[in-house]
Amino acid sequence: MIDNKVIFRILGLKLMEKIACKNAGYIDDEVPELITFIDDEKYIDKANNSKNVKALFTTNDIGIKIANPSITKIIVDDPRYCYFKLFNYVSQKNYKKFKTKIDPSAKIHPTAYVAEDNVIIGKSVV
Repeated sequence: MIDNKVIFRILGLKLMEKIACKNAGYIDDEVPELITFIDDEKYIDKANNSKNVKALFTTNDIGIKIANPSITKIIVDDPRYCYFKLFNYVSQKNYKKFKTKIDPSAKIHPTAYVAEDNVIIGKSVV
C-alpha cells in the first residue's frame, strides 16, 4: 500500500490529504487505485477522464488544470523524479526471486538464453 507514511519516508513530503493507492503506474494503465505523475500538459485529458488514478504527482501549473475530483494532487517541482523515487522503493520492497518456469509445450530455440530466475514461459510459446 502506498500511503502518506510511505510518501513521507521516501520523499519527505507531508501531505494534508490522505493517500491510499494499491498500484503505481502510468496515467493510462488499466489498474485500480493508481498513483502516477504528469509533467506534460498533453496528459491532462487522460487524468481528467481516468477512473483509476487516485493520486498524482504534478506541478502547480498542471495541477490547476486537473479537474477530476477523485484525484489527489501532490504538487512538487519534479513530478517524474518523485514518482520514480517512490516507484523504485516500492519495487525493491516487493521484489521476490523465483526459479524460472518453462512450460513443457514451449519451444525455445537452442541458441536462446533464458535466465535461471524470474522468467515465466507459458504454454505453446515459441
